[in-house]
Amino acid sequence: MNSFDTVSIETNSGVNAHETKLREAHGAIVTSTMLLRLDKRDTRPLHEQVAGAIRRAIAEGECRPGDRLPSARDLSQALDVNVNTVLRGLRSLRDDGLLEFRRGRGVTVAEGADGRSGLLDRVHALVTEAARQGYSKSDLIEMIRGMQRTTTSGPSAGRAGPPRPGRSASRL
Repeated sequence: MNSFDTVSIETNSGVNAHETKLREAHGAIVTSTMLLRLDKRDTRPLHEQVAGAIRRAIAEGECRPGDRLPSARDLSQALDVNVNTVLRGLRSLRDDGLLEFRRGRGVTVAEGADGRSGLLDRVHALVTEAARQGYSKSDLIEMIRGMQRTTTSGPSAGRAGPPRPGRSASRL
């Protein structure tokens, strides 16, 4: 039995709304294919898996800025998950600045999302690894602030070292 669900989904490819209207007026439909993959063995909540799959598709260029995603209902049917699960994942990506919700035009990939998506993947991986090692998000923030002090004030500034897991650097 395969532990992965891989679904090929068509997206409407358009650089902007004006170009999309011109294409529709002339009967041209331009589509691209996005492969979404959910791992049944993954312990993450499904909405995070859906968001991660779309984030990966954006980072790998399967979806470009301006592309319109299928409706949440179509995505939920294709992935065999509840529509509210898909909507929660889409809202997460909107909050990250990767997607735009437009009344009457659906969900589109935001400008600059392709570069931002790769960075967000690395940030999510960092937060996950830090949590596995016992560091909180506030610990990571303090580490980053320490790095900023080091780069702006010279090599010895902010060198107290990383906070111990579970303790905020401000309490050390």
